Amino acid sequence: MAWGWSHGRLERQGTGQRSSTGASAPGVRRLRLQGGPAIGAAPLAPPPPRGLLAGRLNAARRLLLCRRPRRPPHPLLQPVLLLLRLGRWPRHAARGARRGAGAGVAPYTFPPSPDTLKIYQILYQACPYIKFAHFTANQAIFEAFHGEDRVHVVDLDILQGYQWPAFLQALAARPGGPPTLRLTGVGHPSAAVRETGRHLASLAASLRVPFEFHAAVADRLERLRPGALQRRVGEALAVNAVNRLHRVPGVHLGPLLSMIRDQAPKIMTLVEQEAGHNGPYFLGRFLEALHYYSAIFDSLDATFPADSAARMKVEQCLLAPEIRNVVACEGAERVARHERLDRWRRLMEGRGFEPVPLSPAAVGQSQVLLGLYGAGDGYRLTEDKGCLLLGWQDRAIIAASAWRC
Repeated sequence: MAWGWSHGRLERQGTGQRSSTGASAPGVRRLRLQGGPAIGAAPLAPPPPRGLLAGRLNAARRLLLCRRPRRPPHPLLQPVLLLLRLGRWPRHAARGARRGAGAGVAPYTFPPSPDTLKIYQILYQACPYIKFAHFTANQAIFEAFHGEDRVHVVDLDILQGYQWPAFLQALAARPGGPPTLRLTGVGHPSAAVRETGRHLASLAASLRVPFEFHAAVADRLERLRPGALQRRVGEALAVNAVNRLHRVPGVHLGPLLSMIRDQAPKIMTLVEQEAGHNGPYFLGRFLEALHYYSAIFDSLDATFPADSAARMKVEQCLLAPEIRNVVACEGAERVARHERLDRWRRLMEGRGFEPVPLSPAAVGQSQVLLGLYGAGDGYRLTEDKGCLLLGWQDRAIIAASAWRC
C-alpha cells in the first residue's frame, strides 16, 4: 500500500552521483543495482612509527593508499584521518579530538536539542534513509495489526513523532474503519514528549482515528520499566525501535530485550545503521567509519550543492559529532555503538525472538520511495533473509528487520 505523510510532500532532488566503497554480503538479493568506481581516502605520509602499533598503522596506511582515490576525502573526515596520522590509540584519540580534531563540532548529545531536531528535519526531507526506516516499520506494524480492533504501539524513541502521521493516515483508510490506537512515546524531556503527543492527538482527531497518547518519560532507555508501558489486556502490541537500541550499553541491552519479549508483542520493528562501530579497537572503528561515512557524504553530494548552507548544518551538527564519537571516544563516552545486521540477528534470536520476513508490499513501497529522488540511481535496495537494507552504491547504510516472540 502507498503511504503519505503530513510534513510536506517529497520532491525530486539533484541528479549528481558519486560512489563509495563496500561489498554486499553473500546470499543478498539485489533489488536495485547501479555500479560505479570506488572512492577511497587521501594518502597519508607521516614519519614511520615503531613497534606493534606501528605495524597496524602502516597496514592501514597501505590499505588507504591502495584505494587510488579520485578526489580528497570529505573535509569532515579529516579529523578521523588526523587521528591515524598522529598514531593516536584509544586513550590518546579522545584527548586529540578534544584538543582540536573536533574543533567547531557540536557535542554528540542525547536527547537532541530543539535546534538539532530542526536540522534533523532537513535530512529527513532531503534523503530517503529516515523515510525508508519509518515507512518500512509502519508497513510491518500495519500488517501485524490486520483484523485487530484495539492496538498499542510503543515507540522507544518518539522524538517529534515524524513516523506516525503516515501510520495514522493508513489506519484511517483501513477497510472496515480504523482500530482504537494507543501510542506510548518513550523519550525525554517530559514537556517535549507531551507536546509531540498533543500534535499527534490533534491529527488523529482530524482523521477520525480513536487515539490515546501516553508519555513514558525516560532519559535512558535501560531505565525503562514494564509498568511505564501500561500494558492492557486485549490490545495487540507492537514495539518500534528506529536508530535507538545502539545507544543502550551492551550490559543492559539483553535485559531490555528480555523485558520487551515478556510483553508479548505481535511484532517488534528494528531499524539500525548498518555499520560495525562497536569494536574495541581504534583502528577497526577508524576504517569502518572511513568507508561508511564516505558513502553518506557521497549521497549528500547528489542531493545538496557543495556550498549549501543546509548541507553544512547537517554535516556539522549531525554527522560530525557522530563521527568523532565513533572514532575518538571510549567507555561510557562512546554512545554511537552501531552494529551490523548479523550481530542484531544474534542478539534478537538469543533473547527468544524469531524473524518476520518483510512483505513484498514493504519492498515495493521502498522502491517507489527511491524513485521519487533524482539521485535514485545511486541508492540501492537489497534484501537479506527477509530484511531490507538501503545503501548508496555498494555500501549499505541502514537495515530494517521485524521480529516476533
